[in-house]
Amino acid sequence: MCIKLDDSAISNFFENEPSIEKGGKEKVYFIKDSYNFSMTLRVNTCAKKVAISVRYNDNAIFEGKFNHVLEIKKSKNALFVELENLKRLVLKKTPCFAEVIDDVKLETSDHRANYGEMKMESYFKEKGYKRIGPEERTSIYQKSHQGIDGVYCLESGKSEGKDEEKPFYVIAEAKYGCSELTKTADGKQMSDSWIMGSNRLERAVGKEWADKILLKGYSRKLIIIPFTGIQEKELYGNGNIICTKENSGQKDSSQKETEDDGTNGKNPTKDAKRDLDAIKNLIKEDKKRVENLKEGVKELEKNREKAGNIYWVQSKIHDLNLGILIAKYTEAFLEKDQEENSKDKSWEEKLEELKKEYEGLLKEWIKWEKWEKWKKDWGEGNLPEKSQKNSTEDSRKIPRNNYYKNLKMISLGILFEVEGKTKMGSGTYATKFKERLDKEKSSDWLLEWLLSQWTGDERIDKGGDLIFEKTFSTLKKIVDEDKENAKKDLEAYLKRWKEKVCDCNGADQSKENIYYGYWSFEAGAVAKKLKIDDTGWEKQEYYPYDLVRYKCKTEK
Repeated sequence: MCIKLDDSAISNFFENEPSIEKGGKEKVYFIKDSYNFSMTLRVNTCAKKVAISVRYNDNAIFEGKFNHVLEIKKSKNALFVELENLKRLVLKKTPCFAEVIDDVKLETSDHRANYGEMKMESYFKEKGYKRIGPEERTSIYQKSHQGIDGVYCLESGKSEGKDEEKPFYVIAEAKYGCSELTKTADGKQMSDSWIMGSNRLERAVGKEWADKILLKGYSRKLIIIPFTGIQEKELYGNGNIICTKENSGQKDSSQKETEDDGTNGKNPTKDAKRDLDAIKNLIKEDKKRVENLKEGVKELEKNREKAGNIYWVQSKIHDLNLGILIAKYTEAFLEKDQEENSKDKSWEEKLEELKKEYEGLLKEWIKWEKWEKWKKDWGEGNLPEKSQKNSTEDSRKIPRNNYYKNLKMISLGILFEVEGKTKMGSGTYATKFKERLDKEKSSDWLLEWLLSQWTGDERIDKGGDLIFEKTFSTLKKIVDEDKENAKKDLEAYLKRWKEKVCDCNGADQSKENIYYGYWSFEAGAVAKKLKIDDTGWEKQEYYPYDLVRYKCKTEK
């Protein structure tokens, strides 16, 4: 008994007459679209076998051979291949892609991730967008990557036959089947804090494009590749799906967690200690970026419809200036280490200048009322800490990148010996900082302890919690230890710092010039306040030895 089929229906589906294999045992049906996606169906009716292949250029996306085929029938825009074991293959044609849907799954998570990204690519091309990063997936057998799946720029003008404009820049995430958006330490996947955190946008498209996108604004899209065709969902700034009549019944997948560290799958390696010229170039490049973004802010302030972008632009400006300050410290360290210190300024004078730059950054950072104004302009639905339907309590915790920035800012205040009790408006540096931490829902033992050490007159609960328990529990242990054991544990902390603690995100391995030096300022602050003996640690990797030993001129 042969396969039951209607040859004319299959030919109609493939839009061509089949070829006959030599020997007359198999009929071969073939279709190819304008994007070089193709599907081939080989049918051996008497042997009750079919072979199916879906390819993109010369790369196989799906290949499978199936025995015990009972029937092939057409239904609207699909072919059903009925198998003897009650399973069914569904062959579908989307506007620019042929796909196979069946009980034979793509074998690995890499296969599924790449398959979803390839389908998303053709989807956005059809809508008039071009990809600007990251590197396009061309085969399911490539190693998948962490980070942003796709960033697109509109090539054509307006939507076909419509007056409304499409989003000019789109940042998109492809999810295959039932895969979910995940929670990460930087916030929910596809949230603004996730996109901006860990240098994801810069590493996806480069510095120049990242700044253009930041100033112009962008739309966030979730592209779902289910068994019924592509679905597009627009997202809030916190990564939750914007509810519409079409998707109001869909659950917002925010329960799955991941340890995405933003390294694009690369294992952290020993600090490459970029050369002095690379650090100098980064300082020059990022100063120019700050100038350009400040000019962009002036334009945004004139256009109130785009005022919401100001929050993220100002955040990026502050991040860049902090990075420049750290890069300058790295530059001075390398010059000193290589005995290339400039003759016009001593090492101590350079540190004094960096202290003044830090104080300016500190004052800006702790004027949290101003930052709240920018957030409000951004829109209630997009506030990073704003809870939406189906959000969990965990999703409202401070993102990792904000936590690490607060940690750096407090630690640098201690290392530069900036007076925490310095008056600022109705409060002090320390009280203003505490107000910001409370507003960001970042009540945390380590930050609280460092603040208390900064002022010297506050006590905290020793049993308090750490937001990132696994990462910083060693520092909490060090505070309670005697100095001899504290030194050993702090040295061990520094040895694993890059791999387990650092928010460096593989910057020294990136093709983009985003490495400004790796320094564990929090370890330095703990050592300074506990007066841990760091004799012989001048070359201790990641340890800011000179800042720990730094003394204000007024106290000399």
